[in-house]
Amino acid sequence: VDTTCPIVTRSQRWAKKMAAAGFTVVVFGDPKHREVRGVLAWAGGNALALGDGDGIPDDLPTRLAVISQTTQSPERFALFVSELMQKRVGEISELRVINTLCDATSSQQTAARHLAQEVDVTLVVGGRSSANTRHLLEVCREEGTPAYQVESAEELRAEWLQDCQRVGVTAGASTPESAVEAVVRRVQEIAQELAGTASAN
Repeated sequence: VDTTCPIVTRSQRWAKKMAAAGFTVVVFGDPKHREVRGVLAWAGGNALALGDGDGIPDDLPTRLAVISQTTQSPERFALFVSELMQKRVGEISELRVINTLCDATSSQQTAARHLAQEVDVTLVVGGRSSANTRHLLEVCREEGTPAYQVESAEELRAEWLQDCQRVGVTAGASTPESAVEAVVRRVQEIAQELAGTASAN
């Protein structure tokens, strides 16, 4: 049984197709992430991965096909493509940019961004190894609001909620609903504890 996400499968097929057509496939994403490594393998060695902060190599071939790790943000992907074009202007004979971003992930990141704008602190629930969860955390922090990642309710710290009126909670795509509910319950408990301490003073 193949349990690969259909969007990831689509990325793999594009990588194979573009490599077969003579393009060097550039994958924007975390080179260590298993999805990216899989896409590179489908390109048959005619590919490389570049992540945030990686410089654009000077020796890239002239025919490039650019795809993205499915969980990257549309803004970061667009910025990467723009930087690639600026750095290699006049040296690229053909450039294909294929949108392999996950729409659900993009929508979730947009919602997290809006949430972070409306609250005093954002809690992102999800596993430390989840790229999706890490990107949500980054998106929330980009809004200038404190944001923390927790895998479980037990990791919550009362000081994160001190002097907060509004707490936002979001979660990675694979986070169980029960984990999110436990975090919300713990936030409510901490809020009551903080209110009790404040009234005692």
